[in-house]
Amino acid sequence: MVEVDEDPQLGLESEEDDEVLSDGELQEAFAKGLLKPGLNVPLFEPKKAINNVEGLKKCLADFKKNLPWDERLDLTNYPAVDIVAKAEGKPHQPEGSEEINAEDDFQREMYFYRQAQATVLSALPKLHKFKIPTKRPEDYFAEMAKTDQHMQKIRKKLILKQAAMEKSEKAKKLREQRKYGKKVQTQVIQNRQKQKAAMLSAVKKYQKGMTDKLDFLEGDQDQRQKGSGAKKQVNKKSLNAKRKYKEKKFGFGGRKKGSKWNTKDSHDDVSGFKAKMAHGKGTETGTETECEDGQFQCNNKRCIPTIWRCDDDDDCSDNSDEENCQPDWVSVTLGVFVCQSCSLIHRSIESLNQVKSVLQDTFEDKEIEFITSMGNKVAKAKYEQQVPPFYYRPSHSDCRILREQWIRAKYEREEFIYIEKQEPYSAGYREGFLWKRGRDNGQFLSRKFILSEREGALKYFNKQDAKEPKAIMRIETLNATFQPAKIGNPCGLQITYLKDNSTRNIFVYHEDMKLVPRLTRNFMKEGYMEKTGPRDAYARGEVFIGSKENSYTVVPGLPPSIQGYHWKYGITIETPDRKFLFACETEAEQKDWIAAFQRVVNRPMMPQEYAVEAHFKHKP
Repeated sequence: MVEVDEDPQLGLESEEDDEVLSDGELQEAFAKGLLKPGLNVPLFEPKKAINNVEGLKKCLADFKKNLPWDERLDLTNYPAVDIVAKAEGKPHQPEGSEEINAEDDFQREMYFYRQAQATVLSALPKLHKFKIPTKRPEDYFAEMAKTDQHMQKIRKKLILKQAAMEKSEKAKKLREQRKYGKKVQTQVIQNRQKQKAAMLSAVKKYQKGMTDKLDFLEGDQDQRQKGSGAKKQVNKKSLNAKRKYKEKKFGFGGRKKGSKWNTKDSHDDVSGFKAKMAHGKGTETGTETECEDGQFQCNNKRCIPTIWRCDDDDDCSDNSDEENCQPDWVSVTLGVFVCQSCSLIHRSIESLNQVKSVLQDTFEDKEIEFITSMGNKVAKAKYEQQVPPFYYRPSHSDCRILREQWIRAKYEREEFIYIEKQEPYSAGYREGFLWKRGRDNGQFLSRKFILSEREGALKYFNKQDAKEPKAIMRIETLNATFQPAKIGNPCGLQITYLKDNSTRNIFVYHEDMKLVPRLTRNFMKEGYMEKTGPRDAYARGEVFIGSKENSYTVVPGLPPSIQGYHWKYGITIETPDRKFLFACETEAEQKDWIAAFQRVVNRPMMPQEYAVEAHFKHKP
């Protein structure tokens, strides 16, 4: 406390006037001598301790209630016997005389534990005396503190969090794939630039007379020699300019006799070709190959083991081994007979899984009566009342996904009975995302596709926000087929279309197994052949085959003057302008290809095919 004298400038301090003087005012008062030394030191009075025992007892008696023990459950006990000290042989100390070191954590906590143990041991008899249960009953049900609604909210939040994490991981993988794709694309571009530079350098050398070889137009000569089995030749030194000048002035003094070969005239000359003697594998006209015992002869004269017949696999390549086969399975649910492969699909569908074997299973009377009354013809008339004209009807040789979707649409969803149950493919517009394979690196990336019936086109975009499509495919020139083995996905789709009268292909797939088979037609024939004959100046990659009425023919074998091919079984396609030569690995493949070509040649050409033919004639 600071005491000051009465002064009109400072005023009087009182209990009512509680103003606090500032530092400036105090300094000014001290300079005038108004503050006496020693009086500005604060003094603290000692606190006075009061222990009113009587008052505390009176307060305790006021709020204390005389309740029975089973309502209070209070006990005062000394700690139980120290088992550790007893085991060590230490003498037992009387109750209340044990000394505890409060600074020893272990000794203090053990004392609390023994006291609680003694309290429990003394409380159990009293609880039994008052008939209070001390054990939880077996049918005890503890209600959760949180409600089911609250836990559902927590579950939804966890699911959303997990989905967000998965989406983030997927986006991260896509970014990595894009980086890898760009890296591969850059490497491919660099390799192309190197090849182009090497080609230009070789052309310049040829133009300057530094070399007279044109091997750079035919690719790697060493690879070609290894593939054809030709003998290695020693590269001779090219002629210099002086030698060329002398040969031009005085003439070439080497060998001049001998007819030229592998020219246009020799290529078109097939007068000496005999089909029955080609490569020593042909047979004379009119003879037929007889199959051995235990083999089945196909319509194309091919022999296969008898056990391969009626196994739902086209082993003859003309499907003759699957003709006139009796079905071994019947759907009891639908009352129709199905093949073995379709029976597996029926079993996988819950509503159609009642399938039995005709030869091994037993049937009840009502099942036989239902199958007899239904049958395949009646079921077809019932379940195929309103099939859209564009809907593809799969055969037994098609892939599983096509057959499964047909069975689900026909029997499970009954789309062809009730139009309102059909999928939205009949709406004329479809938009979604498919995984498309890249042209250079083979990497699949998500692309947006739009199928519009009004525009009559299928479009796809490289980016989601792109305004212009990457490609527009007209529906009238579009063909789509399932290719699970080629693409490596059960829902893989190969889309073929025409661009500038040239065939183009894109390969896509969708992660969802529920696909709509809105297809046009299957390929008539697909496989591998070797192309031989004179090399084209520009790669065509395709051959137009018209009708025999327009001078298109297919002949087995190759001209005898052709050399350098690997496979023995050749095919010659004759067009009005030139001939195309192909070679097959086996005789069966040769016959299959010739049969497919003959089906094309024997049919008349359509009006739009004449325009494609004209384009091929003027194509470089």
